[in-house]
Amino acid sequence: MSYWTIPEIWKGETSIILGGGLSLAQVDLKLVKQYKVIAVNDAYKLAQWDCCYFKDNNWYYQDAFKDHPEMGHNGKHLKNFEI
Repeated sequence: MSYWTIPEIWKGETSIILGGGLSLAQVDLKLVKQYKVIAVNDAYKLAQWDCCYFKDNNWYYQDAFKDHPEMGHNGKHLKNFEI
């Protein structure tokens, strides 16, 4: 079995991963602006991000892409990795 290896595109930089949990409502997300941000699923709605990770194609086509068609065309990094 082979595993996906994280590319070192931000080597030496601090990165933040934003999940979609309710606890994010209690966090001042302005603090993450200075870092590279990986948004998971709906977390892309909460802060500026550099990469959006998702595993559910239905989420992408029914939620994210439907409401924000620019996500598929603006050069942002959208990742749906097979692991």
